[in-house]
Amino acid sequence: MVVLNELGLDIKKAASIGADEQNVQTIENARLYLNVVDEPLLVAGSNIISPDPFIDKGFLVDRDDAEQVALRLISFMDRPHHVASLMHPENWVERRVSSLLTKEAKDSIERLSEKIDVYLRPGAHTLARTLIFHLHGGGFIGQSSKSHGSYIRHWAANIQDSIIISVDYKLAPEYKYPYQLEEVFSSYEWTLENCGALGTLAEKIVFCGDSAGGNLAVALVVKCMERNVRLPDGVVLAYPALNLTMQLSASRVLAMFDPMMPYTLLKLCLSAYIPDDSDAATDHFLSPVFAPEHVLKDFPPLSIFSGAIDPLLDDSVQMIHNVTKAGRSDARLRTYENLPHGFLGMVPILEEAKQASKDISRRIAEYLATEFVDYKA
Repeated sequence: MVVLNELGLDIKKAASIGADEQNVQTIENARLYLNVVDEPLLVAGSNIISPDPFIDKGFLVDRDDAEQVALRLISFMDRPHHVASLMHPENWVERRVSSLLTKEAKDSIERLSEKIDVYLRPGAHTLARTLIFHLHGGGFIGQSSKSHGSYIRHWAANIQDSIIISVDYKLAPEYKYPYQLEEVFSSYEWTLENCGALGTLAEKIVFCGDSAGGNLAVALVVKCMERNVRLPDGVVLAYPALNLTMQLSASRVLAMFDPMMPYTLLKLCLSAYIPDDSDAATDHFLSPVFAPEHVLKDFPPLSIFSGAIDPLLDDSVQMIHNVTKAGRSDARLRTYENLPHGFLGMVPILEEAKQASKDISRRIAEYLATEFVDYKA
């Protein structure tokens, strides 16, 4: 409670509502807290009240000299055979039900089905024009594309002529920085190489991420600049963690009393993700808010959405300020007065969060130069 003492805050009250370093003692406890939204019953319930996409499948992709990475494809575009022709069913993360048919018989039926489908519905296999590349949050230590499925599905329904690829990157502390960034980068390269098979022309691309995923999305842009890989046409973030130092700021004081993101949890996540020999104050891949001006001046159009009572709000304010200072006039920040950190997870139950999610998907559609449709289930 040393920090609370230094700030002159009411230590007794802070301890009574949970701002005590004894509350989050282990990664396991933190994951139990973060991964509640990944519980099968909650995921299933969220999916029931969310738009039902034509495709929502996880699959594994090989990487050179590294473990496979799990991606998720979400699409309202009717084109399953593009995906089936690229990835055999045994590579799906979610195994299909067992079958009495042999592998050869199933393959033959798949090919015949595709030919019939193309003949009867030729328009069903028209590729989407655009691509959304999504990175989920969870403090680098928890959650998944599934736990973020409620709002991703709404985006997929609202944003026309597009597909979403979401990356289930490896989690800390088993995998520490920069493993996640390299994994996300190789996933993006693979997506670019295989976009046709995934069902998109990828004429325009937008990077999206929330919280820790927002950090990785910005770092990915900088990595693409460094390695001369295609940049996205826009970057849309929700309450991103862009400064991974424990530097205090006006908004971060809220973490001392915030039930959604307590100071102890924030500290634990950062210590789990950042290796001892790395410095978040000098490494702009760890803390993108410190990226040099020559990088920020070439940054794609950037929009950030955050709650006004989010402990990480100052990260967004500083990032927008730095990008604007570097010469960009298209960086935008929108705040919501009553929304906390992680509000996208509240889309199924909170009207203001649902409206914020629509605002975000409108901005994504704007960057993709495609149509936004207010989906009604």
